Amino acid sequence: RFFFGFDFLGQLLGLNEQAVLFRARLPIDRLGQSSFSLDAGEYFRLWEAIHELLDTDRPAPLILAEAIRFDMFSPALMAAACSPDFQTCVRRLQEFKPLIGPLVFDVSSTDREMSIGIRSVVPGSDHHTFVVASEFVFLTGLVRHSTDNPHIRPLRVESREPLIQGEYAEYFGVRPRRGDADRISFATSDAQLHFSTENESLWSFFAPELRRRLDELDVDAT
Repeated sequence: RFFFGFDFLGQLLGLNEQAVLFRARLPIDRLGQSSFSLDAGEYFRLWEAIHELLDTDRPAPLILAEAIRFDMFSPALMAAACSPDFQTCVRRLQEFKPLIGPLVFDVSSTDREMSIGIRSVVPGSDHHTFVVASEFVFLTGLVRHSTDNPHIRPLRVESREPLIQGEYAEYFGVRPRRGDADRISFATSDAQLHFSTENESLWSFFAPELRRRLDELDVDAT
């Protein structure tokens, strides 16, 4: 199960929390809780409800990118942002992703590029394109923000369901295309740029607790 921070919805996105819970078919008694536990199916239903209720012509992941900070959701994200570079950051996100949500990062690297594939923890299950697009937008924004280089752009943005809105191509700097998997790729040279947000002391503080939480997840799973 995963913990979802819910208090930001009304504050940052202007959404009615009761309407979101109703659309996601979640118990109304969670109303007013700053965070609560979700299984994988509930997690995806909640994000789909957020997507459906955002009344905007722009792609919802781009709205989220403007509304949220990279350290606001969880210690795992904050710890990743403390990394020396994007390559290390993604590896840490890959390790601690189970603490954030029901997605897996499949990371591969060569001398030329680093690719991050995204899939559900539940084999054979589907996840909304909105969730995938949000991950792509988040990763792109993270590397730009942490390197103080807003001009970094992915080499490729691929998804099983195409991201057809023109705003995505404008944001990424490359036109998304249909692929056999949900995957975003960056130049290795960009992935190795130094993070201005590097903080080894903060990472040393967070890492033991995050690994303890991972161990607890493993115990619960068995």
